[in-house]
Amino acid sequence: MTALNKPLVMDIDDTFLRTDMLFECLWGGLGSDPLATIRAVAKHWRDPATLKPILADIAQIDVELLPVNPDLKKLADENIAAGRRVILASASDKRLVDDLAASHGLDAAQLCLGLLCVGMSFPPGSGITAGGAGFFPARAA
Repeated sequence: MTALNKPLVMDIDDTFLRTDMLFECLWGGLGSDPLATIRAVAKHWRDPATLKPILADIAQIDVELLPVNPDLKKLADENIAAGRRVILASASDKRLVDDLAASHGLDAAQLCLGLLCVGMSFPPGSGITAGGAGFFPARAA
């Protein structure tokens, strides 16, 4: 299997984006509904898998306004132009991951958070297995 047959998988937080979607949701939530945000954080701060979708609901952030790393966006675009599948991967709220990927013409995957795996689905033959074979994280040169 050549490199072009294997998808390029990029992490979102502090990699494809120059920010972290959890923090964006936290700041957005504090701006839109500070009491609900503080209650959610106080109740679920030890359980990020539960906290992330709650904050996403409160904040309602616009993923198209999030700052993208231009070098990695260029790398993604070059790989798509070469015929390679590019996947944005994150343990962030699935709706945000899907929206961000769609806004950049990429595929999305929600990955494991701790021992909890939710939303992870790669089609057969995608080059990604549970053991990580074919998983190529992107790095800016």
